[in-house]
Amino acid sequence: MYRRSDGMDDTWTKLAILLSLALVVLGVVGILIFSGLVSSKLAPKEGSFGANLSLVLSVLATIIGIFGGVPGINQTFFSKPRIIADAFLPVVIFDDGYEIRSKFPKSWLAGLVRIHNPGDKDILVTEMRLDGRTQDTSGKYKFPDGKPLLYELHVTGTIDEKDTVIKSHSSAVLRSRFSHFENTEEPGVMHGPMMGGHSVELDQVIFTIYIPSFNQLFKYNEDRIPSVLVDKSSNANLTFSVLFNNELLNIKELLDLHHFSKKEWEDKEHLIRQYNAAVSLKRV
Repeated sequence: MYRRSDGMDDTWTKLAILLSLALVVLGVVGILIFSGLVSSKLAPKEGSFGANLSLVLSVLATIIGIFGGVPGINQTFFSKPRIIADAFLPVVIFDDGYEIRSKFPKSWLAGLVRIHNPGDKDILVTEMRLDGRTQDTSGKYKFPDGKPLLYELHVTGTIDEKDTVIKSHSSAVLRSRFSHFENTEEPGVMHGPMMGGHSVELDQVIFTIYIPSFNQLFKYNEDRIPSVLVDKSSNANLTFSVLFNNELLNIKELLDLHHFSKKEWEDKEHLIRQYNAAVSLKRV
């Protein structure tokens, strides 16, 4: 399982490690002082305090040396590689022969995101995730009590780049793909693997799915054209994340859905221009 992180988990982990180290040092110091006091009472020796102090300082120097000195401690506890994810631009990529006016178009749900690497080392990003809760937007199928079908999504996205290395102190716009839609199945269809379970919170069954269908991610229309991604107005709550260092970094800003042909998707310069324009419009 991956864990989600907003940066606070790492901070608490570092503090816990440092606190543990401090407690170990204090314990060693306490033992040395106690043993020094006992030995002084049994056989008082001149200069025993100075000898104990020298021993304590020697132990501290050894511990610091284990971590490579002050720079090593800083590198160990405070220089963990990290990334900053900018806004996410959801994208529909139409298969050849289809476009926004086609009925039942075959397409991909994909996306663009700019990743910043503020660290001193190059990093590698290879996977993204789409998680969240949504419902059957067609409304065609419901439970006997009239409640809509609810889905818990856990979709793995792959980075659609030949080179996913992001150099230190630089950024890159990465392309990713999540799921392909043949758009031939009837509304309400669910693809395996999947699971069903009862939600105590909602008092109804929720289906956990890993391969979504059209009406689980897009607002439904008779021609099943992927023109609008589901949002909170559709009782949906989707989260796009970047997987890095076995942690999921949530992307907090979601831009409006864009549509591209396969040829446009391969034109990286065109995509970056479209991405920058979408970010600028969103923040005006």
